[in-house]
Amino acid sequence: MAQVEELQRTGGDEAGSAPVTAIPRLYFWLLGAGLVFIVMLACLLIWGPGMEYPTTVSSSEVATTGGNTIPIERSLRQVTGQRIDDWARWLTQNGDWLFDGVKSGIQYALLYIENTLKWLPWPAIVIGLALLSFAVGRWGLMAFTSIAMLYFGFMGLWENTIDTIALMVVSVAIAVAVGLPLGVFGARSQLADNIMRPILDAMHTCTTHTCTTHMHTCTHADHCPLWSRGPLRPRSCPAHHHCLSPAVSEWHSPPLPPPPLPGDS
Repeated sequence: MAQVEELQRTGGDEAGSAPVTAIPRLYFWLLGAGLVFIVMLACLLIWGPGMEYPTTVSSSEVATTGGNTIPIERSLRQVTGQRIDDWARWLTQNGDWLFDGVKSGIQYALLYIENTLKWLPWPAIVIGLALLSFAVGRWGLMAFTSIAMLYFGFMGLWENTIDTIALMVVSVAIAVAVGLPLGVFGARSQLADNIMRPILDAMHTCTTHTCTTHMHTCTHADHCPLWSRGPLRPRSCPAHHHCLSPAVSEWHSPPLPPPPLPGDS
């Protein structure tokens, strides 16, 4: 025991070698600050202030009709974006059988649940959801669910509410079917967890920005691709339909045209 304590104190081995010492934290930060200063001074002397990233990966000249040439530069973002677009186009063309099959299955489940719920009397659905809410959250959630369902019904949004419920049922079923096995696999394997965790974090971020972009696009008549076909509601746009539920998107109406300018006929 005394020998072990002596080794831990000195940091050496049994032969009594010199203790292993680490670089003090102060010296580490001083070396880091010196490195940053040297790099900054070299960049200022060579390229000057306002140094930009070298994003151009290729440059070419295109001849014009007047005999002059116009330089055309391609950035790394353009090249990467083109590669991603080509890959997505190839995946869409060669994997349409898989995507169409998944789409058909989801549509069948949605229509079956929607038709079943619409066939049932609305008081039975309201009471059933109220009892389910009571089992989960007792009286408070039960009262909120009952009032919300009655409110949607009296506002003429019952069919859209049923569509939203069917969409939620199918979405939760798919999420559980995919997420439960992956969660168990990630809990049993640290490597799988390390691989899946950043992917899931990126998917959460992309979902927020994608829905925000689609909602912003579809609330402007000049940008929505379906507005040119007639006075359609925003819920008719596929991008907007995926972001808002049918009950909520029904409240949105087409934007009013801009007022005429003075002097316009």
